[in-house]
Amino acid sequence: MRWTNELFYILFLNSITGAIAYGFWSVLKKNMAWRKKLKYIYPMLGIVEAFFIFPIMYSYLKISTHVPGSHGAYYGTLFLRTPFIYNVQCVIAGIWIVGAVWNLAKYAFQYLKFQKVLEKSVSFRLPETEKNKIMRELGMKGNVELYQNYAVTSPIVIGWRQKKIIFPVREYEEKELTTILYHELVHIRQHILEMRGSCHMGMVI
Repeated sequence: MRWTNELFYILFLNSITGAIAYGFWSVLKKNMAWRKKLKYIYPMLGIVEAFFIFPIMYSYLKISTHVPGSHGAYYGTLFLRTPFIYNVQCVIAGIWIVGAVWNLAKYAFQYLKFQKVLEKSVSFRLPETEKNKIMRELGMKGNVELYQNYAVTSPIVIGWRQKKIIFPVREYEEKELTTILYHELVHIRQHILEMRGSCHMGMVI
């Protein structure tokens, strides 16, 4: 079997297992949120990612349909390149490529749009001391920059290597600032970035 066939089946089957794992996670997330076991929700996303990355179903099907033949290994009808399977591959691969290109272009557009918004952010020095205290408590190294921006409606975490917390521009009580900082710094400590819409302009970070 050609390597392109192998790659196609890996991508296709990983998408299926990842989607199933994400569905289970969505159900468990609601249950754990109701039981107030929030600390388990985000780490469980690592398991979901594993189903998208590792070819679990592909490996299982290849091993389970293995039949020894006179010319080497034979891997069942699923992996044969018949005209029907070839046509199905072309259709599914076409849909996948169009979807991938569309989402990549959409992400790039939203990212550039959001970068323009961030240029208008101002440094937020007020909770700096409390931030350092919480970071020491969580055993975090490096620095996390704090900003304020009129475009965001709720505190968000952005950045890949250099993390930033963006606050909405408004008045905060000391206890409220501490709670927000702790919440966002825990996200950073667990390597979780905000992925939901958080701006007036409908952006996705």
